[in-house]
Amino acid sequence: MMGRLVKFELSKLKNQKSLFICTGAMVLSLFLTVLSTWGMGKLGEIAMGPEEVMAMLGLDFITTVMQAANSGSLAMIGGIVVAIFVCSEYSQGTIKNIVARGYSRTKIYFAKLIAVSVMICAMYLVAIIFGALFGILFYGFSAPPDMSWIGSLAVQLVATIALGAFAFFMSAVFKKMAPAVILILVIPTVLQLILTVIDLFAETNISDCWISSVYSSLCTVSLPLDRILISLGVSVAYVGGFAVAGWALSRKSSY
Repeated sequence: MMGRLVKFELSKLKNQKSLFICTGAMVLSLFLTVLSTWGMGKLGEIAMGPEEVMAMLGLDFITTVMQAANSGSLAMIGGIVVAIFVCSEYSQGTIKNIVARGYSRTKIYFAKLIAVSVMICAMYLVAIIFGALFGILFYGFSAPPDMSWIGSLAVQLVATIALGAFAFFMSAVFKKMAPAVILILVIPTVLQLILTVIDLFAETNISDCWISSVYSSLCTVSLPLDRILISLGVSVAYVGGFAVAGWALSRKSSY
């Protein structure tokens, strides 16, 4: 019964035009970012040598792949898609039709969460594929001998799911598209700024534990294994935390 509900949610996602429009916008954003970085490198070569410029700006295939999701603004664009998908059902009242079929709130909530996670994974893979294509186009193929970047990419995917869970949490709790989108876009940046200020005055590293920081750090090539494992644990914790918190709060509200 749960599997049928998940398939139903996935079918609705596939028919959502905003998913394809936003995915196209993500790819365009990625292309423009890679193009502008490549252009900066070409201008820098006039004053410095090619090797110095590449080392400073990270102009190579692997860096382009590692930063593809971030360069394409996947967290922001994916969050908007999640908000549109979740909040539209509450605003239009169509979710009541699913309830009328005998599905519990818990099953509906987690079916939507699974569908959103699958969608975020698909968008992430699109970003990585196009990041690789653009990397080859502008810099050629040159993977480093150190294969730790593969582990970073795998954990980066988990961190991306955590950001998607955060967007789902906001959407399921507030149920209104405008407030959900605003909070999805604003809270990560504002909270990151607040935690950074706390770090400066209290001499701590609290900001490193926020999911946005974890996500950004995973875009780094040759990240140490211990940092990759810590990032994995933190990302999984955020996925579980947002999922449970959203479920606990949303089940108490009315449709």
